[in-house]
Amino acid sequence: MINVNTENPISKSKCRACLADRSTFFLEKHGHVYRRCENCGLVFADISEEELLKINRSVYDDTFGGELPSPDSEFSKKKLRRHHFILKKLAPHKTDGKILEVGCGNGAFLETARNEGWDPVGIEIAEEAAAAAKSRDLEIHTTLLDECQFEDKKFDIVLMNEVLEHVWDPRSLLDEIFRILKPGGALFLRTRNPDSWTADFCGVHWHHYSVQEQGHVSFFPPKAFRTVLGDIGFTQINVRTWGSAFDDRFPKKKKLTRKAAKYFGKLIGPLETKLEKGQRIEVLAVR
Repeated sequence: MINVNTENPISKSKCRACLADRSTFFLEKHGHVYRRCENCGLVFADISEEELLKINRSVYDDTFGGELPSPDSEFSKKKLRRHHFILKKLAPHKTDGKILEVGCGNGAFLETARNEGWDPVGIEIAEEAAAAAKSRDLEIHTTLLDECQFEDKKFDIVLMNEVLEHVWDPRSLLDEIFRILKPGGALFLRTRNPDSWTADFCGVHWHHYSVQEQGHVSFFPPKAFRTVLGDIGFTQINVRTWGSAFDDRFPKKKKLTRKAAKYFGKLIGPLETKLEKGQRIEVLAVR
């Protein structure tokens, strides 16, 4: 999901999360420059909102198609287990059960939530995926979050799974999420960590640094989440990281080297999590 505002006054050098006017060159990949905020640590691509919108619509249509996998497939069963795990985490924040997923894909998570007694709503701008979600008889909006004009304090939960990295103006999106959450409600999200050992080791080879191919423009390290969400008004900001992909650093033809890199990642996994250096990052923040 992209929060687009063609009159946005934020300059190229200004952080689009904490709004500090201090950012420096970080890296360049395939003609796209990433900058890093000196205040909160956000890594963000130096690209216009209009250009990103075009890229993301193409990426979503090509990558997040709406074909529904067989429910008996191992992929579906693994997804289902993950959905149950997440819903268990969110249960303490449930009142009337209103849950919003921003970037809901084909609606699989929301269908699981409904089966467990939640009242689900989804947002999805990819046409094929949105159509698949609607085929599950779910309430799906195909516009951007701010265009939905939800009432204040409507939802117990707002969830985003690997969406924030696609957002040009994450501060406005997070502000809007805070507005529509009930007091005691929670934001739950997963994205990628630019302060991970994987990102540090791989540098420009980290496959998540990818504007044109994946539309990835915003990367929050743990510090940025605590800074920005705290400024907005969230409390109980819990951050967890895990996982690695050191093999990104090496060409696919170097199979033995890549295999060794994966094995090394497994060995240091517990330490990565303890020091918040895993490449995957999960946040649960309470309003």
